Amino acid sequence: MNFAKKLFLGSVIAMGAFGLVACGSDSSSNTQQTVVDPTDPVNQRKDDIIALSNPDQMEGIDEIKFYGTFIFDASKMATMTVEEFNTLKFTGVTTKLYKDAQEVPNAVITTNPNILLPAEKIILESAQSLGLSINLLQPALDQAGCGNYQMVITVNATDDKGTQYEYTQSIPFVRKAEEYCKEATPESSSSSIEGDGEIFMQSCTVDLSTTDFPAIKLDNPCIALDKASAATADVIFTKVGNSKSSTVTISSGTGVLFGEDTENDTNNWPEVYNGRAMAYMSDFKARLVQSTSIPNFMGDSEESRETSIIIAHTPAFNATTGAGFYAFGIVDGSIKALTNGEYSFTLKVYQAQ
Repeated sequence: MNFAKKLFLGSVIAMGAFGLVACGSDSSSNTQQTVVDPTDPVNQRKDDIIALSNPDQMEGIDEIKFYGTFIFDASKMATMTVEEFNTLKFTGVTTKLYKDAQEVPNAVITTNPNILLPAEKIILESAQSLGLSINLLQPALDQAGCGNYQMVITVNATDDKGTQYEYTQSIPFVRKAEEYCKEATPESSSSSIEGDGEIFMQSCTVDLSTTDFPAIKLDNPCIALDKASAATADVIFTKVGNSKSSTVTISSGTGVLFGEDTENDTNNWPEVYNGRAMAYMSDFKARLVQSTSIPNFMGDSEESRETSIIIAHTPAFNATTGAGFYAFGIVDGSIKALTNGEYSFTLKVYQAQ
């Protein structure tokens, strides 16, 4: 029996000796049930063998990205041997969104669905680990409103003896009223409500590179796919050329067709240009969306399209519902030239809600 279990058992015995263990409930009691705030650190289990280093968040384009690394803290080994400590592994992670101590229903939290567990650490910002972020324009947050939010992250771990450990951490962020809760003012009494009948476009950003993570799946566009998975990805970014002169070509492994937006570019994202919190599907316009590839998307070419917004249709595209409709472009200033003519960049992706 390990020390934690001995301590718990001893506590129960001591409480029983003094008549402090509740053996039932008095249905006639008028005592009100205490509401537990799950975002309060006092109410969060924090087994001290686990630690979260450098927890933080950063606001991007209509999203919050979360940072920090869950690790095992060797300074809290106590009676554990080095060999026992080295068997510790993270086995699970859950995320929940709260506002004013209430869980936000139907909130879409972006995480990597292919996170490899068990693991020795969990990195919040890494697309290859948890890849945790949340889009600020989604309907669940529109319903909840603006103000102070808490992202609550719980990790579970175990050792080779089967002892279970848990650690919960809240990371606060603000959904700004001046950006996301403006009241629409009609231009005239006869004007229709803004967005009435429109298909809203949710957006997120994803960090990519032609070297290691050159592709995305459009049903989860916020997660970068590695080279091993790229061949069957919806959108693939491939370097063409050599270390002296290279460009990047867009293609697809699933039959996605592409076209260049004729009215918008990355210097004028449609929602910014139109003074709205969200873009509509009708904002994006292309003469034809029939190309199987887009050459010179970026790189050493006079025909570079690095400020272009590209519209993508999957084989399931439906113009009425917005299914299968996507658009994307490079975030300004994010392109970095790597060795051997390779590139890294941040992509902003829109998908119909």
